[in-house]
Formats: sequence, structure tokens, C-alpha cells
Amino acid sequence: MSEGPQTLTQRRAQEPFDVDNLDPAAKRAFQYAIDFYEKDHLLTPNQRSLLANSYSTISTVTLCCGWATFFAVTAIPFQRQKLRTGSTKGTNVGLAMLFGMGGMMFSSPFAAQKAYNWQLEKLRNSDEKCYEVANLLKPSESTKWWMYYKLTKDHPEHIMKDPRSKEAEEQRKKTIYSGRDPMGLYSGPRAEMNKRQAGIPDADKVGGGVTGIASGSSIPEFDGSDNVNDDDDDPFIERDVKEPSYSSAWDRVRHSNGVDDNPQSGSSWGRLRSSASQQPQAPQNPFTTNVYRPPAKETQSDETSDFEKLLEKERHFGEEEDKKW
Repeated sequence: MSEGPQTLTQRRAQEPFDVDNLDPAAKRAFQYAIDFYEKDHLLTPNQRSLLANSYSTISTVTLCCGWATFFAVTAIPFQRQKLRTGSTKGTNVGLAMLFGMGGMMFSSPFAAQKAYNWQLEKLRNSDEKCYEVANLLKPSESTKWWMYYKLTKDHPEHIMKDPRSKEAEEQRKKTIYSGRDPMGLYSGPRAEMNKRQAGIPDADKVGGGVTGIASGSSIPEFDGSDNVNDDDDDPFIERDVKEPSYSSAWDRVRHSNGVDDNPQSGSSWGRLRSSASQQPQAPQNPFTTNVYRPPAKETQSDETSDFEKLLEKERHFGEEEDKKW
């Protein structure tokens, strides 16, 4: 009786990793990974910090040299046009930027190699183990190794596993979509360091080894209900945030400063607006419309006495004009 597809898959998963079935290029890469692991897992936190600083320097030199070359080469057509015509008008900006990008592409690897040789010579004189590890790595991947050693110097659980182990084999079988995080927003060295700095506990310790999502969170179980939103897993969706509506810009300023908008506890202008809004909208004389009328039980304070006298004078002036009519 032949084995089913599922049984055959399970049997192959239990078999040890067969290096002989690999092509020559894959064999060299596998042996390269083993050599790196045998030297990398012996490093101390101080040595990892030293390597992180070295690759940080290489990355900074590469970045600065690349952008400096870009701006220098891009400025050449503008300078040439300036010398010929006395003005930069008429310069082909697209062609100038294309030359600048070409200069960046050529200068960045050159600067990376020079900075790599410089740091490699410093490691040869300071630490032999760090020199052996750095001698295996390429200068073109300095940013990746900077992030790797910056993370592993404080968190050794993220150190590279033995390529010959079962755990490493299971990790190789994972696809880019198996963790629901193809862009590395919630996993990877940079995301792990951001979660450490934010004080979020590790998902492997708290969430039972769940990876591919933000640490400290759990995956909700599907219960078959209709309350499922397709945008829940979208990291780029913009949620609609409802903000309170304000009648004027002053109300928004007072609310942002924490001032109570209660008309009984506000200023005279607040009470004036409140009394005007509560009065029935009936035809009135223009001299007496929207005139401030203090509440019957309210006592005037010393701070607003002058202002209240002025309003009272204006109100009586309107009544006198009304009598003339």
C-alpha cells in the first residue's frame, strides 16, 4: 500500500538534512554558514559590541560617501552651464540626477571596501576572534550585520542557530508569508530592538512562541461570526478618528488649553454669548439687540466692574434712542 501525500511529507520532515543532495553552490553556502556559526557563537557581548561599532562605521562611511558623490556629480552639469552661459537655466535636471545616481552606485562599493579594510585592520590588532568573524562577512552587507550584532549583544537568544540543527532546518522551510509579516514590520532585528526599547515583552516568552506579530499581542480565534474586518491586518490603513466639533476657533483653543466652557464660570464674553443664544429670536431694535443682561442673582466682581458699567451705559443709550422713535 502506497503512502499518501501527507504521510510522505511527514516522513521527509523527520529525515535529517541531506547535504549531498545540494548543488555545488548550495554546498558552498551551507559550509560558509557553518564556518560563520562556529566562530560567531563563541563571541562575548563585548566582542559583539565591538563588531557592531565596526559595521556601524562602515555603514556611515558608505552612506556619506555615496551621497557626497551624488551631489558632487549632479552639480557638474549645473556648473558647466553656469560657466558657459552665466546662468544655470537650461540645464537638463533629469540627466544630471542620472549622472549623480551613477556616481553613487560606483562610489558606495568603493567606500565600503575601503572602510571595511580599515576596520578589519583595527580588529586584527585588537581582537583575533572579531577579526576572524569579520573576515568572513562582506562589506556590502554592513548594515545588516550592524543590526545583527547590535541586537545579539544584549539578547543572545537571537544568535544564529546551528545550520545543521533541526531548529535551523524548520526555519529554512518557512516562506516569506508564513509569519504574516512579509515586510518585516513586526519581526526581524529592527522590529525586535524597537519592541525592546518600548518595553514590550518578547512573544516567545509571553505569547507561547508566537512569531510574526507584535510581541505581547495574541491572535484572535475565528469563531465563524460575521464581525470580521478585512482591514484588521492592514498595517497601512488609516483609521477614522472622530474629533469633537467646535463652533469657533476660540472654542478649539480653550478646549486644547483645558479651559471649561461653562458660561457660568467663564468670562463676561462667555456669559454674553450664552445669554444671547438662549433669548428668543424676535425682531428687536438694532440698538438693543444682543446687549448683555447680567443674571438676576449674579454679583458683579471688582475685576469686571468697569466693563459692566460700560455695557450698562451702552444699554441705556439704546433705550433712550428707542424712546425718541
